[in-house]
Amino acid sequence: MLKRIALGSLFAVGLVACDASKDVEKYADRACECKDKDCAKKVLEDFVKWMNDHKDARGDEKKAEAAFNKMTECSKKAGLSELDMAGIMQKLGD
Repeated sequence: MLKRIALGSLFAVGLVACDASKDVEKYADRACECKDKDCAKKVLEDFVKWMNDHKDARGDEKKAEAAFNKMTECSKKAGLSELDMAGIMQKLGD
């Protein structure tokens, strides 16, 4: 459910079709370096801010989806719940 909501928001904001997917991959890498919930939360908050600041961003949709999945999985491993992630992702489009 979180994946559908977040990916829907992700692509609705504009990350759908050359290089912005690389930025998503950088956020995923940062999330995978996190050892605790606070770090993962900060990465997701930074990602949402980046998305809101770059509404015209374009990138490879499949790569962006894979990177987003990686980011959420690593965030979960660091202790961030799906409920926490959903709350952060709701800020997309603000």
